[in-house]
Amino acid sequence: MCRAMKIAALILLSLAQLSIQSSKLRRDTLFGLPLDQPYFSRQQASQYPASARDVYPQNYGSAPGYVQFPGYASGFGYPTGYAPPPVGNYDYAQREGPKPAGDVSPITFQRYSTVDQIDAYLDYLKGRYPELVDVQTIGQSVEGRKIRVVKIQPRIAVKGPRPKILVDAGIHAREWIAPAVALYMINQLVENNHLYKNLTENLEWHIIPLLNPDGYAYSMTEDRMWRKNRANTSNPQCPGVDLNRNFDIFFGGQGTSQDPCDETYTGAGPFSEPEARALRDYAMSLNHIRLYLTLHSYGQYFLYPWGFGDSLPRDWKDLDKLGRIAQHAVQKVRGTKYRVGSSTRLLGVGCGGSDDYMKSKGAKYVYTVEMRGGGQQGFDLPESEMMPAIEESWEGLKSMAYFVLKEKIAAKKSGSRTLGEAERPSAGHLMKSYLKGQNSPYATRTRLE
Repeated sequence: MCRAMKIAALILLSLAQLSIQSSKLRRDTLFGLPLDQPYFSRQQASQYPASARDVYPQNYGSAPGYVQFPGYASGFGYPTGYAPPPVGNYDYAQREGPKPAGDVSPITFQRYSTVDQIDAYLDYLKGRYPELVDVQTIGQSVEGRKIRVVKIQPRIAVKGPRPKILVDAGIHAREWIAPAVALYMINQLVENNHLYKNLTENLEWHIIPLLNPDGYAYSMTEDRMWRKNRANTSNPQCPGVDLNRNFDIFFGGQGTSQDPCDETYTGAGPFSEPEARALRDYAMSLNHIRLYLTLHSYGQYFLYPWGFGDSLPRDWKDLDKLGRIAQHAVQKVRGTKYRVGSSTRLLGVGCGGSDDYMKSKGAKYVYTVEMRGGGQQGFDLPESEMMPAIEESWEGLKSMAYFVLKEKIAAKKSGSRTLGEAERPSAGHLMKSYLKGQNSPYATRTRLE
């Protein structure tokens, strides 16, 4: 009798387990894992190969290698369902998924692209994704090359304005990883748009992947460490202007040079260079830029204004907060540590920069992003290290975009039609900051960002 009861109990227990298993395990989820299991433990995640790593619906949380930390998203300003990727390499082709036969994207992130290859890729995107992408020429370089912007915005109606994000890269010729990261941003937002619909449908992206095409081409063929553009100067032996000293924000002040042979030569006057004018004119046509990012290398910094002096913008706490969100997102990828702070306090005074100019014109969140370095000179990151740098940079920049998206969602819930315009600093505030910088201990540093 006792034995029969034990057998019956075991049968009932087995049936109960089978019922639970059949109700939880779904064969239409990856690896048949529970549909209602939104989080993996670290131990569970380590048992599976790394593959799916980006934003998925919550019922896709069982993708192998995908780890969500319940307290992480809200604590650092991410929307629910976002988690940075775990450490480790993975197959990018597998992650992106197969493309239709005959539809091969003409871009690679295993080697640096030439100017012609970048142009060909932008042309491909414009033709392949006309409902999502618009590619415009916003100016010409000194040598007549096109300066192009990629506008990413699906042709759908949304309630309220889309916050604008402006990104530029390659203002300094030798910093090759910067255009590579900008191209990767475009690649992910467009060719993997199914992963980022929230970011493209609710935000308006404007990405200039190569602002200094002449200098970039010259650095690829003649002088790997070339920094400036290729303009003629008063000294025929020393061509080139530092475009990041050519903006009309305390032009010619500390951290700049009037000698054409110097790396930080300002040019003959504010906006003397067509590349700087192209960025200025396009940015001013947008109005109310919510997030401006200028991509550089190297040093591993998220730098916010001011760069011309030792004072801080009145909303510096907002800038610092978002910088630290991005810092944390980058570090989660491979442990790479970035520093966050004002350009002056971390690197020294440098006048005439694009970041200070954008902030002075009312952009809310403004950052110079100095990515990881490598190679013999720091600027010459080897191609073998491209993907780690690109991957971690994308996570940091993406976290900033999600923060802006969260702001929009919060404004919508509160019934506000706008995010609240950023304060445009007064001339008096700017001058006070500049004068304070003249006697700052940071003013003696040589700044080459």
